[in-house]
Amino acid sequence: MNKDSPVNSPVWLKGAIAAAILTIAPVVLAPPASAGPPCGRHNELIKTLAERFSERRGGVGLTPEGKMIEIFISEQGTWTILMSMPTGLSCMVAAGSDWQGKNLMLGPEI
Repeated sequence: MNKDSPVNSPVWLKGAIAAAILTIAPVVLAPPASAGPPCGRHNELIKTLAERFSERRGGVGLTPEGKMIEIFISEQGTWTILMSMPTGLSCMVAAGSDWQGKNLMLGPEI
């Protein structure tokens, strides 16, 4: 056998190679992370916000680029900002808790 073959490699080198493979493999084999916020059809997203978080639209506005920004708020204080593009695609761009503002029960949904 060749003295440089892996069979004759020092034990520490074999261990180092194994450690490197175990360190790199999860990164290489992991599925890619989501490229952006959850997006979909407007009516499906607002249905999800209503059913899962009891959030209702509390305000709406337009950006100079023609995108519609909506804030959805629940009585429990959760909130979500939804951005809808002129193409019809809507995306949840931010969400949180402890909303400090208008109580939605004071008036009808916008």
